[in-house]
Amino acid sequence: MTATLDASKVWAALTADPKFSAGLPADTHPVFKELVEALPDRLGDLTDRPLTLESFAAAKLVVLKASLEIGFVKKMVEKLPEEALAFMDREDMGEMLQETLTQLVPIFEGIVVNAVGWLSEQGINEATFLAHPRGGRLGVPAMTAYDDGTLTVRTLLEIQPMAVIQNTDG
Repeated sequence: MTATLDASKVWAALTADPKFSAGLPADTHPVFKELVEALPDRLGDLTDRPLTLESFAAAKLVVLKASLEIGFVKKMVEKLPEEALAFMDREDMGEMLQETLTQLVPIFEGIVVNAVGWLSEQGINEATFLAHPRGGRLGVPAMTAYDDGTLTVRTLLEIQPMAVIQNTDG
């Protein structure tokens, strides 16, 4: 039987990450916490799979779908300072971003299926991609566990959740 992912461990690791704390205003943290708390049910058995490019991409896709289901983007837009909106209405911006990401899901699903082959065609192996700062961005502890064959999606979420939750390198 598969153990459920412990969202509190993921949240603790996320809030301990300096990039998370420094890069996001504190009033956005509850929105992220809601997303983290939604993950255990949505990830299911995926958490116990060894981390591969395929399981990594599948986990990121689950996070994207969960974020759409809970209205994450709209909630984050609500937290933006007025000057960041430029000429857009806050509600319109949230709706536009939500709809854009919703339309991208099927495209991302197609990419996930072909990611290993595409990287191979580019001469990039899985480990190189996962460690690369513009790829998986896995840190030393995660890559050590990956190299040892002990890294699972659960372990990655518990030691370096930003790799799965964040989709930019900023």
